Amino acid sequence: MRYVIALCLLLCEAAQAAAPLAIAHRGAPGYLPEHSRSSLVFAHALGADMIEFDINMSADGVPVVLHDLTLDEVSDVAERFGQKRAADGKFWVKDFTLAELRSLRFYERRKPTDGALVYPTRFGAPLSFELVTLDEALALLNELNRLQNRATGWLIELKKPGWYQSQGLDMGEAVLAALAPYQQRPLPVVLQSFDVEYIQQFRRQTPLPLNVLLGRNKWDPSGSDFDHLWTTPAGLKAIAGFASGVGVQIGMLLDDQGATKLAKDIHDAGLTLNAYTVRLDKLPKGIHQAEGLYQVLLNKVKVQGIISDQVDDVLRYRAALSAQ
Repeated sequence: MRYVIALCLLLCEAAQAAAPLAIAHRGAPGYLPEHSRSSLVFAHALGADMIEFDINMSADGVPVVLHDLTLDEVSDVAERFGQKRAADGKFWVKDFTLAELRSLRFYERRKPTDGALVYPTRFGAPLSFELVTLDEALALLNELNRLQNRATGWLIELKKPGWYQSQGLDMGEAVLAALAPYQQRPLPVVLQSFDVEYIQQFRRQTPLPLNVLLGRNKWDPSGSDFDHLWTTPAGLKAIAGFASGVGVQIGMLLDDQGATKLAKDIHDAGLTLNAYTVRLDKLPKGIHQAEGLYQVLLNKVKVQGIISDQVDDVLRYRAALSAQ
């Protein structure tokens, strides 16, 4: 219940300020490699309202903080475990024990083909980072909250939990167990996933706020990761029966008039709306300045939260609004 109350307070404060929640995407990847301890700490130091991070599962059932289901783009796995390459040529997180994952060096996202940075202007120093487990991330961020008397929230994405379940790994149960020591903390915690059916079923296991993610993705190992039926008015009303809100890809929310019908339908269904992902080094087509994007998201789309790789820029925009 404390989780829910804290989230309501955070949303109410944002609404009163007529400004969006500033949500740090995978920590602070605009400055440091995603999901590294350094990235999580920096996102907290920048003042994010919430920090978003993703969960995958090790072969021995430990929830780890990684975005991809595979290790190819963010680690030296090919050098260390070439023999564990799967038949499709990839290195799947689920095939590695926690000990094996801890032995890897992680770095800024690179293209497996030539090693070039996916985002050329980002962290390029020849330094490596270590894996972070969910337990470690929660302990770290909780302690930073205590030391600074803050309540920076956690927006935790379960990556393909239904698929992991089919592999014999119960991600939902593992995440709830990791969160159990913090259930009396007055901070906002939201769990989210693209796996709509799993979130619907998961509603029976936890009172925590749940969000459904909607987007057009191609990385789903079990087929289509996006069902257009969920974006109809009827589909969104169905989502409102088991979830508090949705996170939606920015491109699905914008059109030449500002906001798509989808944005209105989401609000009509009574769902909160977070837009993802703002990247200053990769703005949506036709938008040349982040400030213009923020204005459309806030005034036309009417989002409650903006998820960004550079959360400090969202905070800068919000401070400028408050000063007006």
